[in-house]
Amino acid sequence: MHPHAPIRKLLKSCSTEQIHHGLRAVTPAIAATLLDGIQRREGALVLNKTFSSGRRALPWRTYAVLHLLALAGEAAAETRAALTTVRLEWQHPTADPLDLSPLLHLPALRSLSLHNAAEVSTLPGLSLTSLAVSGATKLEMPAILTPRLRRLNLSDMAIVPSCLPAELSALRLTGCTGLSDLQSLPALVERSLRTRPNP
Repeated sequence: MHPHAPIRKLLKSCSTEQIHHGLRAVTPAIAATLLDGIQRREGALVLNKTFSSGRRALPWRTYAVLHLLALAGEAAAETRAALTTVRLEWQHPTADPLDLSPLLHLPALRSLSLHNAAEVSTLPGLSLTSLAVSGATKLEMPAILTPRLRRLNLSDMAIVPSCLPAELSALRLTGCTGLSDLQSLPALVERSLRTRPNP
């Protein structure tokens, strides 16, 4: 049996509660062991055999690995420094709030894609240049719209923020409601809108 089999089983769960239960028992040494074989390809994570999975479980496994990277300390410093892209795309809305604070440990992170994340804690301090949010995701937008943001893609969102970065060069809205404040957007961004508002 794998020496960390009980922890590994919890971390491979498709449940935020179970994943965090497993994380509470993880030391930096255990995190480094579980991350053995994790690779990067073009700035994105490539999961090892422990966490590789089918499409349904992939966002949960990626979520767990992001937390392990933050817990592993110096053993994962090189991987954290090399990640520029994170995709957390659930097929169905998640039932529990997500803690995405490990993203703050990725200094090179520039692109983030969230789909069907039911509730996400505020993410201050991210220097994103590209953000895609869709599905049932609830995100405190003003806190994540950093001055460096250049591309913003929102789909099926109930609220679209009007206080957008002045340097935003590409904005795509699809199936969004709550668009009454669009007249306050910068002219360059407003001309690039391609919206299909919900009835």
